[in-house]
Amino acid sequence: MKKKQLKKLKRLMWSVPFPSIFMDIGIFIMAIILAFIFSQLNNRLTSDLQEALSLHEKYVAEQGYLFSEGLSVLEEGESYGYIDKQKHVFRFKYTPAENFSEGAAVVTDQNNTYWLLSHEGNEISLDKYDVVGNFKEGLACVRNSINGNYGFIDQSGTEIIECQFYDASNFSEGLARVRNSINGNYGFIDQSGTEIIECQFYDASNFSEGLARVRNSINGNYGFIDQSGTEIIECQFYDASNFSEGLARVRNSINGNYGFIDKHGREIIPCKYYEASNFSDGVAIVSRDYAYYLIDKTGKEFPLDKYYLYIGNFKEGCAVVCDSEYNYGFINKNGTEIVPTKYKYASDFHDGLAVVLGYNNRYGYIDKTGQLVIPLIYQDACEFHEGCAFVKTRKKGGWEVIRKPKQ
Repeated sequence: MKKKQLKKLKRLMWSVPFPSIFMDIGIFIMAIILAFIFSQLNNRLTSDLQEALSLHEKYVAEQGYLFSEGLSVLEEGESYGYIDKQKHVFRFKYTPAENFSEGAAVVTDQNNTYWLLSHEGNEISLDKYDVVGNFKEGLACVRNSINGNYGFIDQSGTEIIECQFYDASNFSEGLARVRNSINGNYGFIDQSGTEIIECQFYDASNFSEGLARVRNSINGNYGFIDQSGTEIIECQFYDASNFSEGLARVRNSINGNYGFIDKHGREIIPCKYYEASNFSDGVAIVSRDYAYYLIDKTGKEFPLDKYYLYIGNFKEGCAVVCDSEYNYGFINKNGTEIVPTKYKYASDFHDGLAVVLGYNNRYGYIDKTGQLVIPLIYQDACEFHEGCAFVKTRKKGGWEVIRKPKQ
């Protein structure tokens, strides 16, 4: 400090009345005492909470995910943890971690050992498995690291169904698809591990709306069975998808075109389309004669206002579209463009809002009228789930949580 500045400071100090100086000294001492008390309290905080405090001083994380059961995975370098909707971070030590499903999350440690994590923070070792899936209908699919076969565990980590299958998928509608390690064919088991439907199919999908798509091992065609294994719809189709909203997309083995059948196998919408999507929100997207249409469940066609390079599935009554200039917007179920194609990117609607990327290279959120509810100010953004979303800001250099604004 320069001499002139020191002289000026001394004059200023001596110009202040003595009582004021003593009052200031008293405040200073009190501040030191309070700082000491708070430091002692802080030392008594859990290490997880200390990590949360230090984390939020700098940034939330390098990568944000979607909320599930009130929590979301966070990624920071090679470590993973969780954050709740109040922005509390905990268990920031995994590599990596999955979202919570049915009250439990699958995580791994630095030794690549799997663990089950509860909402209360309890951990159960799953060190005998090298693959662990998320929980569905109370069970999770696992693979034994020694014999390479699949089985199922419950949320206590107990192996309920022995690891004996060459392949297996999660339970759906009370049954799980499994692949026999002897003949390589697919069948279905119940939650006790009993084979309900014999492993006899060349291919099979999970049950959906009471039926499962199966592929005949003899003729290679697709059909559908019920939960007793009875063939409800003959294996006659060149291709087929699971039932969705009461209808299944099928591909005719004669002309190779797509149409839709009901659960009795009746052709509700003729196989006349070159392309077709599954029904979503009561609408499917189809193409014929080099043009795209929307159809309802009766087969009524709704022509689109213009040509689109891409049309997404309908979510919350809207579908993302991309025009020939690679601009994104939204259409409704009648094919009307309700949000103009003026964005560089747009996501599906979730919780009533969609992520959009403007030509200023910043992300924001719009509602279904196209109104910009959250400005285009973020470097990156995730969809809203359970009322919260992750956004990335330049100022903090990482991801942080925002809440859905009240509308």
